[in-house]
Amino acid sequence: MSDDRDIGYAALGFGFGIWSFFWGFTRLRRKRLIENIPTSTVRGMAMGLVELIGKARRLKTLRGPLSGFDCVAYRYLVERYEQRGKSGSWVTIAQGDSFYCPFWIDDGTGKVLVSPPAAELILAVSYEFKT
Repeated sequence: MSDDRDIGYAALGFGFGIWSFFWGFTRLRRKRLIENIPTSTVRGMAMGLVELIGKARRLKTLRGPLSGFDCVAYRYLVERYEQRGKSGSWVTIAQGDSFYCPFWIDDGTGKVLVSPPAAELILAVSYEFKT
């Protein structure tokens, strides 16, 4: 009986290892794709994947629900750490995002309209607090 359980755990571990191996290569390929996209100007922008750096200009006012700051997109996650005896875990209280407000990117050479539902936005954490 114990041998069957050990074989099951070994098979499960082996399967997880194979999945992790291929998932890691998928993530590595994506990372390299992002790293190899040169930063472009709006005037010299080509069709397809591009990386732009500029000032975001919104078409309509959007406010971050937690910070109250004006923004063009936001994503939030509110969690609380709950202690249960000797162990604890994080419990999600609220989460949400808004990527549906089109905005302009102006880099000084021109401006381009970005439609967030069709774009992939990599957002940095700009507002975080702990109590």
